[in-house]
Amino acid sequence: MHFHLFGTVTSAFAYIHIPNSSSCLFAQKETSSNNNDETHNKSLLQEYTKFRSDDYLQTSILQAKHTLLTVAASLMTTPPEVFTSPPMIDPNGPPSSVEAYQRRKRISFLLENGWNSGPDAYSVSVDELNCLDYNVMGSDVGVEQPRPSTYGEITELGARQLFHYMGLLGDQASNKRNVTFADLGCGSGKLLVLAYMELSCVERLLGVELSETRYQAAIQAWDQVYEDAFELRLAICNKEAIMNIQCDDLFQIDLSTMTHIYVASLCFTDEMMERLAKKLIQDMTMTKDKNDIQVIATLKPFPLIYSRYFGKDDKFFVEMSWTKSLGTGTAVHIYKFEATTVV
Repeated sequence: MHFHLFGTVTSAFAYIHIPNSSSCLFAQKETSSNNNDETHNKSLLQEYTKFRSDDYLQTSILQAKHTLLTVAASLMTTPPEVFTSPPMIDPNGPPSSVEAYQRRKRISFLLENGWNSGPDAYSVSVDELNCLDYNVMGSDVGVEQPRPSTYGEITELGARQLFHYMGLLGDQASNKRNVTFADLGCGSGKLLVLAYMELSCVERLLGVELSETRYQAAIQAWDQVYEDAFELRLAICNKEAIMNIQCDDLFQIDLSTMTHIYVASLCFTDEMMERLAKKLIQDMTMTKDKNDIQVIATLKPFPLIYSRYFGKDDKFFVEMSWTKSLGTGTAVHIYKFEATTVV
């Protein structure tokens, strides 16, 4: 097992991360200051105004199209998902100010450029993929079976949609304390980094990735973007969050202290989903006096036989790398619990 911890001395397992100033991506991009602040601010205001106008128009069109297709499906007594899925829009709306818009642009720039120098999470050798699948399934992958090692990423928009549905953004998150977020199958770590920059309520983040190549991509990218990400986090809250990225088997990790868990389980087999359900139930009942797990989000639903433990399955759609060009999303199943003992 390999793991890296980044954070402050508030945790016994964390060390102070001293970033390399030469790795600051914003410093590389903005090598010279703007001598005319007034002109720059006016230009930015115009850009933001146009962005708001375009966003409003696009959102209205997408919502109208979805409504018409839903009505058509109803008239044909056909499930709406045959024709359409909810429009891929930010449920929290566009940035509410010029400053928020500028900060959003910096985040997008960081996500687009911070992973360029390290390993490519998509370029994993066939031998490593076969080994990954064998390790999690206990046998070779059949011709018709999904490959658990199949890789894709949640987009920037999809991440914000996910955070919203998990209750981690906006008014839902305003009173939350001691929030911990886990990404099981974290890949290159982009979702973790975005959570670090945008979720002020989160105090600790855990990423678990079985692929050594993808794990290396995640820790190298985090080291590269940390200085900029820390600056962006301070813009929304005056506190650090601890980042822990591990190369390990998610079925072997203790998740009992995590409050919010996301599982990239789209290509998990039915056997793996049953194993995951049992593992999470065990973690939820590990302590007699309290259950820390509050929300679980998974791309594949848990088997119905475990519904007494997981309760209601709320299904939403979030944008993914493989759906973005289609303007659609992938279903994510949200299970919510009270922070009490599960029996």
